[in-house]
Amino acid sequence: MGEEKELDLKVFPRRKDFPSQYTGCQTSWVRAGNGWRRFSTAYLERGKLVALVRHGFESGGKADLVCRYNGKKLDSSSDQECPNPSGAVLPSMPAGCLDRIRSAGNQAPAECKDD
Repeated sequence: MGEEKELDLKVFPRRKDFPSQYTGCQTSWVRAGNGWRRFSTAYLERGKLVALVRHGFESGGKADLVCRYNGKKLDSSSDQECPNPSGAVLPSMPAGCLDRIRSAGNQAPAECKDD
């Protein structure tokens, strides 16, 4: 199994800010060179994950990975590389926390915990 690399991500909206019956999406961006590129978009209906798109820039132009969910399970038509539903909607820290943690020698201030 390959070694997992650490990614710098921006996430909006934060999971902790979802109302219980949230219908909409959560988008994440990954640092790429001097900018940011879209990494994934999770789609929710009435608080339940229904789909996730992992955008294909990281795989050298490979098509986007599209995952569909039914209840709390991965739909059988989805690719085996799709994450479990519990890992599709991303937790996040408040804006600026990653830089503060790195400048403090990887010590996370109390206000910089993932939601």
